[in-house]
Amino acid sequence: MVSMRQRLGSQGQMGAGNDPDQREQAKPHFRADINGLRAVAIIPVVAFHAAVPGFGGGFIGVDIFFVISGYLITGNLLRQINSSGRISLGKFWAARLRRLAPALTLMIAVTLLVGLLVLSPLEWATLSQQAAAAATYLSNVLFPLQSTDYFAGSLSQSPLLHTWTLGVEEQFYLVWPALMIVICWFASLRNASRRTSLIVAFSVIFALSFLVSLWLTEFRPTWAFYSLPSRAWEFAGAGLLATIPIDRYLKARWARELIAWLGLAIVFAGIAFMDAHTPFPGTAALVPVAGALMLLAAGTPSTNRLPLVSRALEFAPFQWIGSRSYSWYLWHWPAIVFAMAAFRTQSWMLLTTAALVSLGVAALSRRYVEDRIRYDKRLISSSTLTFATMASAIAFTLVLCLGLGAAGHAKTSTAPLASFQAAKSSRTVTNCRDESMDRIRYCLSGDLAASRTVMLVGDSHAGQWQVALSDAAKAAGYRLITRWQSACPAIPIANLLNAQGVFDSSCVSYRNDTMRLIGLAHPTIVIVSDANSYLNRIVDIHGNPMTTAQQATRWGAAFASLVGDIRADGAIAASIEDNPQLSYDPDLCMTRLNGSAAVCSPSQYDALRSTTILRHAQAMVAAKLHITQRFSTVDKICKKGICRVMDGPAPVYSDEGHLSAAWTHSQVPALQAFIDAAMQNSHSSGAAY
Repeated sequence: MVSMRQRLGSQGQMGAGNDPDQREQAKPHFRADINGLRAVAIIPVVAFHAAVPGFGGGFIGVDIFFVISGYLITGNLLRQINSSGRISLGKFWAARLRRLAPALTLMIAVTLLVGLLVLSPLEWATLSQQAAAAATYLSNVLFPLQSTDYFAGSLSQSPLLHTWTLGVEEQFYLVWPALMIVICWFASLRNASRRTSLIVAFSVIFALSFLVSLWLTEFRPTWAFYSLPSRAWEFAGAGLLATIPIDRYLKARWARELIAWLGLAIVFAGIAFMDAHTPFPGTAALVPVAGALMLLAAGTPSTNRLPLVSRALEFAPFQWIGSRSYSWYLWHWPAIVFAMAAFRTQSWMLLTTAALVSLGVAALSRRYVEDRIRYDKRLISSSTLTFATMASAIAFTLVLCLGLGAAGHAKTSTAPLASFQAAKSSRTVTNCRDESMDRIRYCLSGDLAASRTVMLVGDSHAGQWQVALSDAAKAAGYRLITRWQSACPAIPIANLLNAQGVFDSSCVSYRNDTMRLIGLAHPTIVIVSDANSYLNRIVDIHGNPMTTAQQATRWGAAFASLVGDIRADGAIAASIEDNPQLSYDPDLCMTRLNGSAAVCSPSQYDALRSTTILRHAQAMVAAKLHITQRFSTVDKICKKGICRVMDGPAPVYSDEGHLSAAWTHSQVPALQAFIDAAMQNSHSSGAAY
């Protein structure tokens, strides 16, 4: 890499700021209150990840970090322009690499090695891919491509999920100084004020990025959460604050005090009242951004005494944690994930212990790795040497990734891991052909020449039965029409939020088309199969949360409405009841260190806990409406209070909540009897099969 320098000319003073992360350049500008603000940001993030009660919105600490970075980096670049009339891109990027890369590559290498011991070989290939993305600062691109839900409460989360923020930051560092060079160059051509030009440009970026964030939050929430374009407005807002000479306009001491306390209150309110169901970033991200900007503005050096909040942030405990916030951020999440994997629990006390242990690791990492490389005189004096050293470290990490990925592929191709690998890939398998009727697409299988039709509708818990039910229908002499969409129940529940906390109108359209297809296809039987895990995603007409009892009532009424519509079309209503669901992936559990079928089989209480409320509400309606044809999996999977995760040599599950194709296929005889009984004796009071 080559150091790039660009003449910008010299004009008047433009704002203030600093970067305490670059001691060789910025030590005179160090602001202790900002270092303390880092502590205010990192503690909620760690607490949120450790599931500590009261920190449901702790994830907004990441947004505070974005604001701090935008403010400090912009201020540092402005000082370079003022002092020398230029920005040295080579030196800037080299300094950023010295700051971020050593600790990151060490953390990734350790995570890969620990993953070999703690994680399942089924996870090695994915972990290696994610590690490669993290090492090259592309995690925030990979995770949305993998549809990774940051807020998923699974015990199988990636130990490198948190590196998405580093991707956003590094991409910002790559683009922002080059953008400032272009803006200042353009201003010099027009003989315009650089400060005014930067303010206008930052304002435009803020507005455009915020609009992108709003649109993506509604229609592509995963990309909204992870991508730089939807987060750039947070950096741009901080850049505006760094560019405006705030000390000229905010002179009154009482005003600074008021702004500081308001900023702190806004941040604390976001931490306390937001949660994983809050659509984010969208408008909700204005809360941490506004709070952080207020605290930064209030603490701007002036002739007056700093506000009480700013002085409090200078206390030694905040300074100690703030100085190690980056290190702690790097190490806390792998520690938490490995603790969950090893102990198969999400107990906040265990996770908090793991997070506190990681703080000790972070302190050692900072002292013996980060600071030694970051302040190495040879590296500081040579950007070329910095780039070469960091490139070598990243290359070494990528070699480790390739090795782990190859080991994972080799391991999973041998017995008994091959059966678990097959179970995990079975969810996407179908044995039907695509058809359409009145422009409504559906999946056709079974006995295609049969005169009578069975229809299967629901969400992904219907989809998991398609292959087995197709074989059962073919053996019994019936056609099978299947309509299912992931996270979209056939039960017409109103105001249902998706996993990202957003209302999905496409689900309503899909459900309406399914009901229209029932009227067109005239099936003899309609089998409803939906997950019962939608609790806390059912809201009122205004989008407000509902009590558990209200949600159960709403679910039962919606199921009754669906049954009424099915019967109105002359069909028999039947159901495949939801299977037990787990909080961890049993296949991964069994293939991890010290894993076994006995260890990984949960109690029936735990396996049904997340679905009990809606399951009971649906069962009461089924009994009231005399729906006697109900296929139960609970009594087949759970015996003597334990829900098995292995049935002989076959895995029962393909993930936390879905059944494997091997196990559902073992139920073909029972499914055939279930269909025959529904056909021949639809009004009987027979037991569940």
